[in-house]
Amino acid sequence: MFRGSWGSVGLLVAVFLLGSGCVLPWKRSAQPVVSTPTTQDIRAAWNTGVSTTLVRFDTTKNAQEARDALLDLRVTAEDKEAHLRLVLAFQALLDKAKNAEALLKQAREAVEQTKNTP
Repeated sequence: MFRGSWGSVGLLVAVFLLGSGCVLPWKRSAQPVVSTPTTQDIRAAWNTGVSTTLVRFDTTKNAQEARDALLDLRVTAEDKEAHLRLVLAFQALLDKAKNAEALLKQAREAVEQTKNTP
């Protein structure tokens, strides 16, 4: 007599849990493993990106394109000052600041110094 009613309760609980989106331990999907880039990876990509940007700027003289390309790069803590100097130098060129060429020269020198440090 009780066996039938308890079975019905169990069935209702199971239907409720499955219907409400409850994830059963054996039904969990594996999450993809996302690797975090190392500082060396970020630095290598930054060096490549900066070099490419500077070569392109030397050809096109498009300061806005150069600034925007730099803003898209990831930067390590060690390189952030040189990176900021480059971005600000290109902004100075866009703003037609009197010292823009000097700022760009100093920024390029700062980038070269970061390339020579481990």
